Amino acid sequence: MFITVLYGDKQRSLFNIQCKTVALLTCMKVKCSCEHEAEIDLANLNGQVMNLQCHSGGAASDVLSQREVYILINVRRSSDPSDPVHTSLLHNCDLNDPLVLAKLQNEETERKQCASGELSRSSRTLTSSVSNQITANSWSFAVFQASQESSDESASQVHRLIRPALTDNTF
Repeated sequence: MFITVLYGDKQRSLFNIQCKTVALLTCMKVKCSCEHEAEIDLANLNGQVMNLQCHSGGAASDVLSQREVYILINVRRSSDPSDPVHTSLLHNCDLNDPLVLAKLQNEETERKQCASGELSRSSRTLTSSVSNQITANSWSFAVFQASQESSDESASQVHRLIRPALTDNTF
């Protein structure tokens, strides 16, 4: 169960959420180069702050959804502790601007669609390549068997039959 965290200049990192929330926050501070004393949190692409500090004793997977994208934010406590100030650590991203959040959501949707298309295309290419290799190996084995089991004349007949297929790359 993983999440993607956006931060910095369009940087992204994957984090495993099968751990305590406090461990996840510590790991994010290190990997995202935050100050050790900084108070950080996450916001989803709708701008909703996840308030991970309130769930520090529980599992991160109870608060966060797997395969989701979150924005790393800095939490500053003002004179009123019940009203913290949240600042996005993703450059050029204002959590209070719905247009910026909508743009981020669109980018992530396009990224997922592109990734699934790439995976599908790669899968088809790999399957075709493996299938072709198996077919070529089967033909080679048939030629080898024919040459071992029968006369030289039979083997040369098999070679004449399959040689055009080998040179035309039909498999």
